[in-house]
Amino acid sequence: MTNFSRKGHIHGRLRALLVFCALLVSAALARNTVADTVDASASSPTITSISSISTDQFQTIVITGSGFGTQNPYNGDSSYISFSDVNRNWEAGFLGPCLPALDGCGGYGFVDDALGLVVDSWNDSSVVLGGFSGPWGSTGFGCSPTCDLGAGDQVQIIIWNAQTGVEAGSITTTVGPTSTVPGPSSLALVGAGLLLLGMLHLRQKSPLRLNW
Repeated sequence: MTNFSRKGHIHGRLRALLVFCALLVSAALARNTVADTVDASASSPTITSISSISTDQFQTIVITGSGFGTQNPYNGDSSYISFSDVNRNWEAGFLGPCLPALDGCGGYGFVDDALGLVVDSWNDSSVVLGGFSGPWGSTGFGCSPTCDLGAGDQVQIIIWNAQTGVEAGSITTTVGPTSTVPGPSSLALVGAGLLLLGMLHLRQKSPLRLNW
């Protein structure tokens, strides 16, 4: 075999070895990528934070975390969220098997809460509530004393994945005071005061003169 044929044969074997190594590296990278994807999707759903809660019936409450699944906005109950006021002994938004840790079941195996939840949006990383529906502020329905929120009450929220039913855990927080957003009457008073100040300012700039 000549030197040229030997060199060509060696170069061919090197090229084949390099191609084989490249395929091994690509396969290893692809395997790692798939493993990372599976691990990420298999991570347990969880609640990480919740925004402040006031005593208002209608308010924006944002629950953030991961693994919530997805649902369309709705008003009422579902089997994937529970909102409970521990101090006033009521639960809102849940429809499904009894949860002994929350309401003691009272001899019933199925729960259909009197109070519903206004769900503005629901995606895998956040649930946004717009408040409560149903007999807000009423007595009865097992509420003690009334079906509403009081400043200082402890509330517990549980979320389940809307597709798999896997529990995303729970979070507990304390209710703050009523929101301080001014109502229409307060805004009207403020507007009237600003109008009066404006009129006085214009009068000082251009005094009104009456010719008799």
